[in-house]
Amino acid sequence: MKTLAALSLASLLLFPPLARAGFDEGMAAAAAGDYATAVREWKPLADQGLVGAQYNLGLVYEEGRAGRQDYAEAAYWYLRAARQGNVLAQVKIGSFYAQGMGVRWDDAEAVAWFRKAAEKGNADAQFNLGLMAAGGRGTKQDFAAAAVWYRRAADQGNIDAMNNLGALYRNGVGVSRDYREAAKWFQAAATAGNPLAMRNLARLYEAGQGVPRSPAEALKWYQAAAEAGNDLAMDRLAEIYEKGELGEKRDITRADMWRGKARQLRVRPQVTPGRGSSSAPPECSPFALPRVC
Repeated sequence: MKTLAALSLASLLLFPPLARAGFDEGMAAAAAGDYATAVREWKPLADQGLVGAQYNLGLVYEEGRAGRQDYAEAAYWYLRAARQGNVLAQVKIGSFYAQGMGVRWDDAEAVAWFRKAAEKGNADAQFNLGLMAAGGRGTKQDFAAAAVWYRRAADQGNIDAMNNLGALYRNGVGVSRDYREAAKWFQAAATAGNPLAMRNLARLYEAGQGVPRSPAEALKWYQAAAEAGNDLAMDRLAEIYEKGELGEKRDITRADMWRGKARQLRVRPQVTPGRGSSSAPPECSPFALPRVC
């Protein structure tokens, strides 16, 4: 489960000792997997305005930990916490508005909440603002602004932002085309485990763009991306083994294996709890939003 909120001492001092005890008891119950008890402890506190309890209730209802998944109830508590300035709740409610989860679909409202959190330095919010700017959702389409937000998030270690920033440099969108800069960001994200970045880096090694051309490195990263679940990397491996490319001998058995894995991945049901999904460039990373970069 996502990390439950632990209140600062300053926040707790605004409430009597009984409230502090109830919050702690809820945390202990949640840690033991007893979310029904946690909800019983947190609900009165959340009603009184305890922001940590409000955020935690949002998580429990979003993930259905107390027996039922209820996006509308989750959105209610996230919104109450967000209005009190809780950064994590601001990111959450922004994502809910961007996907129509438990609330009406409202991209402008999503951008407003992401901006509040992003200006406080939250990397996820910064990344999401980049997605919204690139997709023209809730704001005018502006790839240069997307690049700015991606960079801020990437500088804080957000690997999806690293990948999407690399994609902008590779394509010369919002920034001047720079294959070396693209390779730098793809490498950072791929090394940190991002499957899309692994495939993107493989493509650069295969083409010799921003890095020395290396069939061996290309194959290594295609393999890593495929093993991490990237279907497009699986497609490329199938082609490589079918045609005997990148220094590999033809191997129809392995080609069929990767083609089959990609097919299975695509027919697997994709359950999206909101309305905000859309197709987008395959080199781009999603976070809590559709793929746009």
